[in-house]
Amino acid sequence: MCHSIVTSLGGEIDVESTLGKGSTFRVSLPSAEDGATPRAASVTPPLASAPTASASRRGRVLVIDDEPAIGKAIRRILASDHEVTLETDARAALERMTTETYDVIFCDLMMPNMSGMEFCEQASARSPQLGERIVFLTGGAFSPRSEEFLRQNRHRCLAKPFSREAVTEMVHRVLDATPA
Repeated sequence: MCHSIVTSLGGEIDVESTLGKGSTFRVSLPSAEDGATPRAASVTPPLASAPTASASRRGRVLVIDDEPAIGKAIRRILASDHEVTLETDARAALERMTTETYDVIFCDLMMPNMSGMEFCEQASARSPQLGERIVFLTGGAFSPRSEEFLRQNRHRCLAKPFSREAVTEMVHRVLDATPA
């Protein structure tokens, strides 16, 4: 996944490893002046509507990903326009949701302890409308069960690595589709 992110940004990642001594990773990224733009895929279900101009309201966004860097990246993208809360554990996120509400929920599909699918099932059991607010973050590693889950339920997905534009467009899409 790291290799995919680095190369999508026009960079390179190299590793040198010596048994018993450790490993050295070198990541080279182009400077912003080089004009490199990320190549990211954004996957949406077939019935999703086209994006609208701009969301007219500030939203509350919950990001659930076992990789803290993913949540921090999304918070950097959205923090100026939305309130963003980060969780690295889906169970903790469910507990948080007993006292807090969110307009958009970004949830990693594959996580230890509780998968995004299990999170979605439990959140939707509490409130069916929550399922419509979930956007799954995927790193491309699908199990047969997760592929079937996404196909049957037609959930929104955002593929890692993602672009700033893809994240903001998805937030606008979910906000515009759900009542305030």
